[in-house]
Amino acid sequence: MSEETRLRRVFMALVDWRRRDALAKCLGNDLQCGAAVIRSHSIQCGFILKQLSADGHVYVFEHELDGVVRLTRKGIRRASTFSGFCAAHDQSIFRRIDFSNERTFDSESVEQILLLSLRAISREFWAKLNNQASLRRLADLTRQRDVAGIMALFNCDDSVARTVILRASDIGLFREGTTWSTERTRRSFFSLSRQLENQKYHLTVRQVFEFPNRTGFAAASGTTPLYDLHGKEINSLGHDRDAADLVLNAFPSNGSQWVVVTYHQRHANRLAPFLNQLIALPREEREIAISKFVVMNIENLALAPALVNELTPEKRQEVESAFQRTILDNETFTQFPEVNLFIKA
Repeated sequence: MSEETRLRRVFMALVDWRRRDALAKCLGNDLQCGAAVIRSHSIQCGFILKQLSADGHVYVFEHELDGVVRLTRKGIRRASTFSGFCAAHDQSIFRRIDFSNERTFDSESVEQILLLSLRAISREFWAKLNNQASLRRLADLTRQRDVAGIMALFNCDDSVARTVILRASDIGLFREGTTWSTERTRRSFFSLSRQLENQKYHLTVRQVFEFPNRTGFAAASGTTPLYDLHGKEINSLGHDRDAADLVLNAFPSNGSQWVVVTYHQRHANRLAPFLNQLIALPREEREIAISKFVVMNIENLALAPALVNELTPEKRQEVESAFQRTILDNETFTQFPEVNLFIKA
C-alpha cells in the first residue's frame, strides 16, 4: 500500500469517526444547557434550502469512502445539520431568521445579519469542539501506541492504526492548531451572543452583496482567509491567537442571491481592503471572485441541482478536485480554477 493511500485511509477514518461520534451538546445558555439536542440546520431548511432544491435534494461536497471529494445529492432535512442546540434554544434564539414568504431577509436589519452570523459561527464552534474532543482521545491512544484501541475507535485495520501512530507528531500539530482556532471561535460566538443580548452591534462590521435575479447556492460558515484577490497575505499559516476571521452567509431570498460577510471591527485593517476589492469589481467578475472564495474557504455549502446539472463532467470533476485540494493546500485566487456558483433565478 502506498503512503498516499495509507494517509487517505487515515483521513477517512478520522472523518468517519467524527460522523459516528459527533458531539451532542447544546450551546445555549452559555453552554450550560443540559437538554437533549436536535439536528439543527445551520442553513435554514424550510425556506432557503427548499428554494435551492429539486425533489427535496441539494448538492454538497462530501468525502466518499475512498477519500475522494464528490458532489453528492443530499436531502434538505439532513443538509447542513449539527447537534449543537436543543429544540427550545434553537427556536428561541433564531426564530427571527426563520424566513418564509411573509418574513424575508431584510438587508437593513442588523439584528438579522448578526443572527445569521451567530448561527453560522455556532456550527463552526460546535465542529471545532467536536474536533478537539476527538483529537484529545486520539492523542492519548497514539501516545500509548495502542494499536487495538485505535482499531476499535476508527473501525479500521492494523495498517491504518499503525500509520496513525507513525503520524503522531502531525496529529500533535493539528491538535495545537485546533486549540487556537477553537478559542478564537469561542470568542466570536460569545461576542455575537452578547451583542444580540444587549442590542448593541457596534463591534461587528457588515458587508452585504446583492445579486438581483440570481440564485445557486447557500453557505453558512466562519473562515480565516489567507489571501486577497491579488495574492497578498491576509493571515499567516501559523497559529495566530487573533487571526482575522470572518463569517460568510449566502442564500437566495426576494429574487436575489445574497452574500453577507461580517467580522469584528478589530480586524478591519486586514479584512476591509479585501472586501473593498470585491466591491470594486464589475458584477460578473465579482460573481466569479466570490464563487472562488466560497469553494476555497467554505465547507458548509449547499448547491442547487440546477447549478450542478449545468456543469460538464469535466468541469464538475475540476471543481470537486479543487475543493479537495483546499483541505491541505493553500492556493491564491489566480491559482484557483474559474468557477461561478451564480445562475439565473
